[in-house]
Amino acid sequence: MDDGVILRVIYCGHSRLAVMNDDLILRVIYCGHSRLPVMNNGVILRVIYCGHIICCGHSRLAVMNDGLILRVIYCGHSRLSVMNDGVILRVIYCGHSRLLVLNDGVILRVIYYGLSRPLVMNDGVILRDIYCGHRQLAVMNDGVILRVIYCGHSRLAVMDDGVILRVIYCGQSRLAVMNDGLIIRVIYCGHSRLPVMNNGVILRVIYCGHSRLSVMNDGVILRVIYCGHSRLAVMNDGVIFRVIYCGHSRLPVMSSSDILRVIYCGHSRLPVMNGGVILRVIYCGHSRIEVMNDGVILRVIYCGHSRLAVMNDGVILRVIYCCHSRLALMSSGDILIIIYCGHSRLPIMNGGVILRVIYCGHSRMKVINDGVILRVIYCGHSRHAVMNDGLILRVIYCGHSRLSVMNDVVIIRVIYRGHSRLLVLNDGVILRVIYCGHSRLLEMNDGVILRFIYCGHSRLAVMNDGVILRLICCGHRRLAVMNDGIILRFSLYCGHSRLPCGHSRLSVMNDGVILRVVCCGHSRHLLMNDAVILRVIYCGHSRLSVMNDGVILRVIYCGHSRLVVMNDGCHFKSHLLWP
Repeated sequence: MDDGVILRVIYCGHSRLAVMNDDLILRVIYCGHSRLPVMNNGVILRVIYCGHIICCGHSRLAVMNDGLILRVIYCGHSRLSVMNDGVILRVIYCGHSRLLVLNDGVILRVIYYGLSRPLVMNDGVILRDIYCGHRQLAVMNDGVILRVIYCGHSRLAVMDDGVILRVIYCGQSRLAVMNDGLIIRVIYCGHSRLPVMNNGVILRVIYCGHSRLSVMNDGVILRVIYCGHSRLAVMNDGVIFRVIYCGHSRLPVMSSSDILRVIYCGHSRLPVMNGGVILRVIYCGHSRIEVMNDGVILRVIYCGHSRLAVMNDGVILRVIYCCHSRLALMSSGDILIIIYCGHSRLPIMNGGVILRVIYCGHSRMKVINDGVILRVIYCGHSRHAVMNDGLILRVIYCGHSRLSVMNDVVIIRVIYRGHSRLLVLNDGVILRVIYCGHSRLLEMNDGVILRFIYCGHSRLAVMNDGVILRLICCGHRRLAVMNDGIILRFSLYCGHSRLPCGHSRLSVMNDGVILRVVCCGHSRHLLMNDAVILRVIYCGHSRLSVMNDGVILRVIYCGHSRLVVMNDGCHFKSHLLWP
């Protein structure tokens, strides 16, 4: 029980979870085969049941909210009836029957994803109808941004009226997500259901494997993505400590101060006691972990079959050990985040502000940061060395060869994913070159933003002189698009047919703030955003590389390999993974 700000308990096993919160937010997500009763007396009561009995199974879900937000996501084959008396009523019906929702407040969003029709009436500001089945799609937008991302075998239409509404449907089933606060992102990429609700700033729950994952954020940003059959633990030093464990072992995290988040996803117990400011201990293996906190925050994550003992002397020591060997890291700067997910060692020293190194292969990775943010993600079987001298250097190397990129200006992003070289020089503000094929790409940027995305077996050369140029080539043909205005919308080719959703093209629209591209086929997808939010969801069997120059870079990979995600500040997260 938590008496502070947030009590989040996520239970994803086969037993029961009962949590009672009397404060601001009570979020209980039950994803097993039994029942969950939750009572809330505060502001928001969210009960998500993802088993075979209530919310997301083959039976009914009835939830009534009298506070601010009532979100009920029904993803089964029966009916959903929800009544809201507050500000926002969101009802998502994703089955094969009908949905009838009446709104009297501000926003009525009804998303119907089945094989029948949606009937929605709006009397307020925005009427959004999203029909994502195998029939027609009718969408009306009255607000700022209309984004439709469909990544399955049918259509998807999503509309945003407030800040951000993102609904991404990437599997063989349905997903409906609604946003009431700033950002709610729910990505369902597996073969089961996922419901997520947001009431605070950002709630992101990503379910990417064959098991369950539920994560809630009430603070700044919670982003943890576990997409493989191994362990992933990620912690934040600031406001929120997030750890999501979605495998077949345990993960517990506890806080005694501002935030208490306990995620229990295994078949055993977890007891943790905190005496300092924030004690977070995550135990994901079959042995014990004992951690004592002497400084501000001591985070030790033990996810293997051996011991890990880490002592913190500075501000933040984060050590994540997810393999069968040892990892000991000491931090002397502001934030040292090291995630080791392979079968070898990784030593990293941080001297700047943020050093994030993700090592997901079977070799070493050595990265040195000299600027503000150095992010290097190495996901192949060779080495990667990247040096940053400017503000942000992001280099993603996902092939079997080398990548060497030097940054001299503000941002250089180079992604090399083929079997040849890539050499890119930046002379302007932002040069983004993504080379993902078996040929070469050489581009020079002289304007504001140059984005090149090459994902096929041919060449793509595009020069931008305006504000934003986004090129997405994801098939075996060519795509050349030039943007001179504010919004560039192109189609994404991800398959071998001509449907806008499925094994064909995907329509993505950018309105300045948000660019969302979802590629869920069997080809590649590369997308970069220079504005505020770049969200790319890749759910197929190939690679995904996405870079963001703005505030948020979110990449969700839903395959069968590893995923490492780190959080450093408030609004910058990088989620990158390749098979």
